[in-house]
Amino acid sequence: MLVVGLTGGIGTGKSEVSQKFAESGAVIRYADQMAHQITNTNQQVIQAIKDNFGSECYLPSGELDRKKLGQLVFSKPEALKNLNQIVHPHLIQKIRNEIQNYRKKPGSPVLIIEMAILFELEMEMDFDLVIVVTAPVLSIIKRLKTRDNLTQDEILDRLQAQLPQHYKEQRADILIRNNSDLIHLDQQVKRIWAELLKKSYQP
Repeated sequence: MLVVGLTGGIGTGKSEVSQKFAESGAVIRYADQMAHQITNTNQQVIQAIKDNFGSECYLPSGELDRKKLGQLVFSKPEALKNLNQIVHPHLIQKIRNEIQNYRKKPGSPVLIIEMAILFELEMEMDFDLVIVVTAPVLSIIKRLKTRDNLTQDEILDRLQAQLPQHYKEQRADILIRNNSDLIHLDQQVKRIWAELLKKSYQP
């Protein structure tokens, strides 16, 4: 069995890559979904977010208003740091529990955990391999404007809050460059999947 971390900056195409790995047979888990669950159900986290950023960060339904919270923190490094200190310890533990459960009872030769902030959380050693997805900045900006309906300033705030792509490239075990079309991306994923299967079955 093999546990792989899949990371890359916002808008690089991680979700497309994850979907292609899932179609090949990998078990995929998403750190972002785990974070959603934490911020929507963990009462300690919910109260801390309300205390630090205001009750209006939560919708009447009880769910976190991620867009509103993003507007509050991404342009303010100290606020983002504060939010991370609230959520990240719980997220790290949840990811480690997921990995531990998989190693006890694997459902596939390969478990892939997609997480944008793998390096930020210093979790490289939790994985057997780390795959990094990169994309040209102009493509990222176009994708975020279309997908998330963000303004240019909001996009730049989010990009500046992340580690630069070249840093992640240097620390990758495997690199996927999402700089062409979906056919080229699919070819890369299929080649890498074959490599992962070989590694997963090595004694």
